[in-house]
Amino acid sequence: NGADAINIIASNSQGFADIINKNKQYFSNLQRIVWLTKGLEHTTGSLFSEYLTDKFGNLELAIISGPTFAEDLCQNKLMEVSLAHNSTDLEKILMEMICSDYFKAKSIDNIRAIEVAGVIKNIAAILCGMAYANNKELQIENIIDKACKEVKYTADLNGNEADVIINSPGCIGDMNLTCKQNKSRNFRFGQLLADEKISIHDALDIV
Repeated sequence: NGADAINIIASNSQGFADIINKNKQYFSNLQRIVWLTKGLEHTTGSLFSEYLTDKFGNLELAIISGPTFAEDLCQNKLMEVSLAHNSTDLEKILMEMICSDYFKAKSIDNIRAIEVAGVIKNIAAILCGMAYANNKELQIENIIDKACKEVKYTADLNGNEADVIINSPGCIGDMNLTCKQNKSRNFRFGQLLADEKISIHDALDIV
């Protein structure tokens, strides 16, 4: 049954809307959409959950987000991600589908907060790359701390929910991974930006 299919979108942020729009008829018949993409939809500036809801109405949605690199995943390295969702039925199905002895998922019932964390993490990783290139590594922890506070403020989190989100794989876990090493595209981009001899356009081409 096509309506019951689990569709997982894995693209960069720029390509997300293209996938949806080129296959709009197909997606309009679905009840569930899952994605791995972090960032904002480029034409509207919306979070992807907002973009999908505006286009198709109420759907069962989920984002899988956390400290993972494709290379590590292929090598079966132990890792844990956040599975943020708006449907316990979809959450149960995905938990059974994606979890294994080495790939774990922590359930979060706030999609927006995890999406916000992904956006801010991208910015933090660029800033950390710039700090590293300027021999200011001690600033990296401060940048990560400020980024987590910004997640709390932007996602309007309070109390226990704030602690759960900030300490989740999709927030602090992802920041600790991508803000500190060259495997991170945004971290490398920040390093290149710190070199005044290279343009933003050239830096994007390199990473």
